[in-house]
Amino acid sequence: MNRKYNRSTDAPLLFCLIVLTAYWDYRSGFRFSLFPLYLIPVATIAWFDRRAVTMTLSLFAGALVVIKDTLSGYSRDNTYLVWDEGIKVVLLLVISYGVWKISNLLREKDQTNQELRQALSEIGELRDMIPICAWCHSVRNDKGFYEKIEVYLSQLTGADLTHGICPSCIEKYYGDLAKRAQPGEEVSNKRK
Repeated sequence: MNRKYNRSTDAPLLFCLIVLTAYWDYRSGFRFSLFPLYLIPVATIAWFDRRAVTMTLSLFAGALVVIKDTLSGYSRDNTYLVWDEGIKVVLLLVISYGVWKISNLLREKDQTNQELRQALSEIGELRDMIPICAWCHSVRNDKGFYEKIEVYLSQLTGADLTHGICPSCIEKYYGDLAKRAQPGEEVSNKRK
């Protein structure tokens, strides 16, 4: 069963579960405590709901535990009763806050991971595109400055670049040189 938490219906059900647990705990008497059963609805609320709701429900459960133990008639030592009840209330608060904090951190981690995945996909798209000026053919680098394409490619790949003229440009601009060049040979102005 993979059902989502619904605050409007599930919070009141968990509240009723705490009240029923307190009733069963009262009926079982002081010697047989059902205190661990209070942790189930409190931890469930803490996992799915806001901190204010979590702390309120934890305090409510703690108050029910104190009332149940006080009504049970166990009054051998008032100091022991106060200590025992204080420990139970603090334990409920600490556990519920801990569960809420873990749940909140996991939600934040999932959100951060989603944002990182989105950013990585955008970076991947941006890496596929190189901004180049339509007029002078300078390339915009990572710092936002335009530089000659030769400098950009040299920095990007670490290769030394030379200039040459392809056969079609030789034919177009230097028709007489094209006739002297061998077919498939590139005429270079690299000095020897």
